[in-house]
Amino acid sequence: MKPIAIVGYGGLGREVALLIHQINVIEPRWKLIGYLDDNQLQDTTSFKVPFLGPINYASSLSPEVALVIGVGTPSLRIKLANLIGGAHDFPNLIHPSAVYSEQNWNIGVGNIITSHCSFTTGITIGNFNVFNTKITIGHDVVIGNGNVFNPTTCISGHVSIGHRNLFGVNSVVLQTRSVGNDNQLAAGSVLMSSMRHGETWLGVPALKVE
Repeated sequence: MKPIAIVGYGGLGREVALLIHQINVIEPRWKLIGYLDDNQLQDTTSFKVPFLGPINYASSLSPEVALVIGVGTPSLRIKLANLIGGAHDFPNLIHPSAVYSEQNWNIGVGNIITSHCSFTTGITIGNFNVFNTKITIGHDVVIGNGNVFNPTTCISGHVSIGHRNLFGVNSVVLQTRSVGNDNQLAAGSVLMSSMRHGETWLGVPALKVE
């Protein structure tokens, strides 16, 4: 089993610990050696993951240790990945219940895909994205880096998504729309227009918050 550590251990970090456990139940692949965080946090999981030290301790870990970014803020995910650099592997962690075909997508590194997510065909996914529970990604979607999709988000076909965007719970993006960088789509919103950069949209249909 390959050693792995979680970088950041708030709510998402603990969910990542659970994801690793669920992967290992089906196919033992990962030995979770601990977590890195600038604060030693109480572990409320049953796994009692050891505290290894602050985030900058990553440079002291053996290159054999894989790392997974366990924070849910899009910009911080990319910042931490850049801070740590390329000495370590950042594997894609994919829940056994996820529906996808390796022949029908191109995917980068460091992505987190939790339970019951569905990916159809012709999809391109970059690095360090989070697909957090029952996400649906339609055909020919292009996704950049560091995006966070909260539970039951639905992305329709031929949508283009840039970097570091946050999609609220149960949000929807309709087909052929584009989403730039550093945007937020509020929970329950339905995006019928395209978003540029640094915007917040809310409602059904979603409107830009001025």
